[in-house]
Parts: sequence; C-alpha cells; structure tokens
Amino acid sequence: MTRGQLITLAIAAFIMTALAITTPWQRDVEESVTRGLLYPELASRLNGIARVTVHSAGEKPVVLERQSNGWVVSNRGGYPADVGPLREGLLALSRAELLQAMTDDPERYAALSVQAAEQPGAEGQEVILQDADGAELAHVIVGETSDRGGSYVRRGNEARSWLVSEQIDFPDSAADWLVKDLVDIAADRLRRIEMRPAKGPGYTLVKPDPQDTEFQMQDAPKGYEALILRIEDISRALEGLQLSDVRPEGEAPEGNASWHAGRFETADGLVIETQTLKSKGKHYLKLSASVEPAAVQDVEASGQEETQKTTEDAQVETTSPKDVKIEAQQLNQRFKGWAFVIPEEDADALSMSRKDLLQKKSSES
Repeated sequence: MTRGQLITLAIAAFIMTALAITTPWQRDVEESVTRGLLYPELASRLNGIARVTVHSAGEKPVVLERQSNGWVVSNRGGYPADVGPLREGLLALSRAELLQAMTDDPERYAALSVQAAEQPGAEGQEVILQDADGAELAHVIVGETSDRGGSYVRRGNEARSWLVSEQIDFPDSAADWLVKDLVDIAADRLRRIEMRPAKGPGYTLVKPDPQDTEFQMQDAPKGYEALILRIEDISRALEGLQLSDVRPEGEAPEGNASWHAGRFETADGLVIETQTLKSKGKHYLKLSASVEPAAVQDVEASGQEETQKTTEDAQVETTSPKDVKIEAQQLNQRFKGWAFVIPEEDADALSMSRKDLLQKKSSES
C-alpha cells in the first residue's frame, strides 16, 4: 500500500469517526426542533396572562395590564389598549415552533438582533408575560424576520438563539397600542356649529333648512364671504376622528383661556363640545358629549322612533331620543378625564378662526 493510500484511509477513518460523534447530536436537535414549541405550555395559559411588557429597542418599555374592563396601557394612565395586535402577537408566540438552533455566542447576537433591548445598538424587541401573581410565563427577545418566514428569537434567560416558525411582532411605542377611534359624526347629521376661538371673534355655521346639505356662516362681515371648502373641513372634523396619543386630562397644558372652543349640534339632539390647543408642537383636544333638550323634544314630537329625510344629494338620518342619550353616555365614558393628541390637519379644522374662513367678495351685488 502506498503512502498516498495510507493517507487517504486515515482521512476517511477520521471523517467516519467525526460523523459517528456528531450525527447523533444533530439528529437529536433536529427531532427536538421539529416537535418542540418555543413555549410548550403557553397556549393553555393565555387566559391567565395579566401583564405584558414590550420593550422595543430605542423605545421606552410599554406595560399592558388586564383589568376588569379590558386591557389598558399603563404608560398612558390606563387608557384602553387595542387588543387586536395583542391577540395576534400572543397567538404567534404560543404557536411558535423551534425550527433551527442558532448561535449561543453573545458576540454574534447582533447578526440576528437578539440582544437585550436595553443594550447599546440593540434592534430587537423584548417581551415579558406575567400572570396575576407576577409569575413569569414567558420572556423572549424577538429579532429579525427570517427569509424562511419565521423569526429569530432568544429566550431571555438562555444563551441559545433559535429560528421559530412564526413571525412575532408587537407594536413598539405606547401610542401604537392605543384604541384610536374617538368619534364619528357625519356632516350630514349636523345642523349647527359654533366656534369660539381663543383669540378673535367667534362665528356660527348653520343649515338654514333641515334638508340643506351645506352650511352657511351667520352674520358674515359686510364685503366678505365664507370659503365653502373650509366650511366643509369644519363640518367634517368629527367624521372618523382618531387620536395619535393621549394623556390624562391633568397632564394637559394649562391655561384654559387659550383653548379654542367648538360646539357641534346634530339634528337629533346630540351635542359634541370640543376644546383644542397647540402646545410644544402637539395638538391637544378635549371632548364632551351631551343632549340638547329642545332638539330631542322636536324628535319626540314627530311621533317617530327613527326618521329619514331624503334630499337630492344626501340622506339625513335621525336617531331616537333614547338612542341619542345612550350615545352621549357612551361617548362621555370614552372622553371623560382625557386630553387627546390629534393630527395637525384635524386640529386645524377644529381651531379655525373666523379670519381663516373668510375672503373678500370679488364684487358687490
């Protein structure tokens, strides 16, 4: 046997020995990964979760708590949380199967974004689930999304990272978790709008006839006319209005004299009062709801629980007095005690001055 043949046999023997040592370990890992869940008991304990902490790198930790009336965002004074993203994230976490063992070297965590969220340069998201007694049900760091469709993760108390089957994602900031809807009053439902700016004269917009679809300004100064498009912006200001953030009312900027006040009255007696203020680049809004007795009496006198008036261009719906009262109560449950931060374009419509609304007539009739 030649020297070259001896070398070849030696190399082959070394490879066979290495395979004999490593293959069983690899097989064990593959079998456990194929069958294993990231958190095997989590699916049966989802209803017992009482506290969720989400710490996205670069953001302040967000704490969600389950209360008797539902989930709330503790960082925002207990304002209601949007449970949709919470449900999706928890279900994904409970279903996540281990697909592949990844690095356990802290020096290589950055490649998968599975460093602890508070570490410099971190890019992942750290999630902690607790029950009502404070016991930890899960603690996971969620990193990059894999090209295979899953997520790279690391259990918070372990060095080993993993590729799992689910894309796990939770909203990042406290504002992202809030229930966004505030109020939705169609312009067709309104009959009167009063505005009292913080500075300058107030003004009133009305529909001269209940069947009218457009508002007109009362007592416009001589030689001026109201801009139709800006009147339309104001009349639609409460359509699908959403918040971008929220603060307890006591944390709102002080100085009631500088708030711009508005009053929106519907044909069926609902009244929405608004107060808006710009402070340090943010637009704050306070809201309240009530019932206008005279309008309710008009509806009751008609002898109809629900009426519908049709015009050439639109339909105006009125609601029964009982439903209007219930609507006002429900809105106040949402409004009371809060100062909402809203987008600039919505704040502009709710705080328009009379000067902003007028233009000089091109010619006198």
